[in-house]
Amino acid sequence: MADTESKENDTDVIVEKEDASETLIEGPIVRPPNPADLPLGPYFQFITTDLEKMQWIGSVLVCRHIGFDGPKIEFTADVKIDYDRDILYEDLFGMCAYRIDLYIEIPPGEGEEKITWKTDWGHSSSNGTFYISRYNQKWRSGVFFIEWI
Repeated sequence: MADTESKENDTDVIVEKEDASETLIEGPIVRPPNPADLPLGPYFQFITTDLEKMQWIGSVLVCRHIGFDGPKIEFTADVKIDYDRDILYEDLFGMCAYRIDLYIEIPPGEGEEKITWKTDWGHSSSNGTFYISRYNQKWRSGVFFIEWI
């Protein structure tokens, strides 16, 4: 087995012996972090409807390795959509977790309202569609479809 000596500015010393029980490690071993293979999300959560303000309220969770910038996410619909992005956790097992609070206007009538989203991760993108109910529709959650590009 090989011996490893430290370099001028490096404090690491690893000495390996024939017997694994004799391996000696002095000082911290600093290695570059391995980036996550894929970003995680978006994960949509229906929270509630506020019928006084005529809003569908939900949130979106996306996670990205801390070595990358946060993703850009866009929503498109025929109704008004407000959202704010916040960092939920800066370092959760090497990932940065972003929460997007989502407020979508509930239009009058029956049927569903189509909401499309697109996430730009820098090296790839994902998009999808979900539907919310209009005011006179009987259900109040959402149906989600995701496509990776």
